[in-house]
Amino acid sequence: MRKSIVIFFILFPSAFFIACGGPDISGLPGNWQAVAWTDAELMEQEPLDGAEMDIQFFSNKRYAAQLQGGQPEAGRYTSMRNNLFVTDTTVQNPTERAVQVARLTADSLYLRFGKSGSHSVMVLVRK
Repeated sequence: MRKSIVIFFILFPSAFFIACGGPDISGLPGNWQAVAWTDAELMEQEPLDGAEMDIQFFSNKRYAAQLQGGQPEAGRYTSMRNNLFVTDTTVQNPTERAVQVARLTADSLYLRFGKSGSHSVMVLVRK
């Protein structure tokens, strides 16, 4: 009996996490504007004026982005659980990049970037 209880408490949270799989990104299509950048390592939040990044996700799994001072970017995106994978097809030898969708509501999107325990979060609002 004790063994079954231990197995339940190990397997149930794992199954729950897999089933839930993070935020539902079906609400992702739309035009988004960056408003803040948080560096978790420094515990600082930097407000952005909105002109820093503008990104549009389309329902056909395509996206277009404009970064201030940078080249426009466009391509395709896919998702798995709470990960968003984008591939910029405007460059030679495109590579896939991944970010984590930390939170998605009707009017806000939180994207988590980072590796090796350190991360940053970009906050975007729907235009």
